[in-house]
Amino acid sequence: MRRASIALALFLAACATTAPPEPSTRVTVEVFSWGYLQERWSVSATGEASLERVPQGAQLATPPVSQTFTITPEEFEQVRAALAPAEPLVGNITCNRTITDMPYGAVKWQRGDGSEDTISFDYGCQPNPGLELLFERLEAAGNAFTAATAQ
Repeated sequence: MRRASIALALFLAACATTAPPEPSTRVTVEVFSWGYLQERWSVSATGEASLERVPQGAQLATPPVSQTFTITPEEFEQVRAALAPAEPLVGNITCNRTITDMPYGAVKWQRGDGSEDTISFDYGCQPNPGLELLFERLEAAGNAFTAATAQ
């Protein structure tokens, strides 16, 4: 009987679902190369958007140029929704690095309660399903950001 109780408890624990994270109020994507920021863009539910980017063709240590924008709640939601399928990957991305000098970065979701979830990525990692999904979602979110800010 005791074994059955333990087995039932383990089964119920395995079936328990954790509450989804609180919706993000800010999303930020950063890309670095050799320790230098190449691009950082951020969107907020309050309508604030920003872009820091090194001009194309500039030398590696060139400081980024900053711009600010105002976006609509719908545009914020498009960016947030584009990255939403990648959120469950927080803490679950593996990297078998095969190329050491590729760009790398992070996606950050800031919550209304001040907490933040981050996924770090490296374009030099050997492809795997998690990274492929993340890179696909990064491209979609970047396209939504570009459309919202007319970049």
